[in-house]
Amino acid sequence: MTVPGELAMQGLAVNHDTPVTYRRGFTVPADFAGKKLILRFNGAYSYATLMINGKEVRQHRGGFTRWETDVTPYIKPGKSNEIGLTLIDPVEEISYASGYAHHPVAGILRSVTLYAQPKNFFKDLRIDAMLDTTYTDGELLISMDCDNAIESDDQLAAVLTAPAGNLVAKNRFNLHPGINRISIPVKKPLKWDAEHPRLYTVDLRVLHDGKETADLTKK
Repeated sequence: MTVPGELAMQGLAVNHDTPVTYRRGFTVPADFAGKKLILRFNGAYSYATLMINGKEVRQHRGGFTRWETDVTPYIKPGKSNEIGLTLIDPVEEISYASGYAHHPVAGILRSVTLYAQPKNFFKDLRIDAMLDTTYTDGELLISMDCDNAIESDDQLAAVLTAPAGNLVAKNRFNLHPGINRISIPVKKPLKWDAEHPRLYTVDLRVLHDGKETADLTKK
């Protein structure tokens, strides 16, 4: 079967409440050893059971939602591995895509990715630019999940630059494991509209003992 792809469109008739199992063998790069390994499904319809090397890892319900799993304990870097994914299209499925498609929908409908996270890994980085009630002064709100990547004395160096390139703010913030929320006040920021997109640049770098370990720069 082609992945991604709907099974019915490839000639395999699927009935409601009937399991269909994908299996694929693959070799994981040896340099994945010692890293956190994440397996991501961007869409598998609809009730899924994930197996790796013969062991059940987890279940997931929701055919069009992305889901990912830490599979580090199950994967053997540098060796052959096997992924198995069993899918069922339940007759009572709440989204009931099969009712619109006029046939039971089943299959890995979107891409699948296995990737390794480095030692310093940051996720859910979000930057919000806010104005006060008078639209005079602003505030830059930065949040990110540092997971367990943070070591003692790690800092976030933040540099905010105006559209013309002049420095607006330069700060360092101590980081801790988990979600970090940082606020940077901005006095009288330039306003913008569709004809005048005045873009500020935020340069974010993670430092350990004063040395850069990650670049999270955003505009």
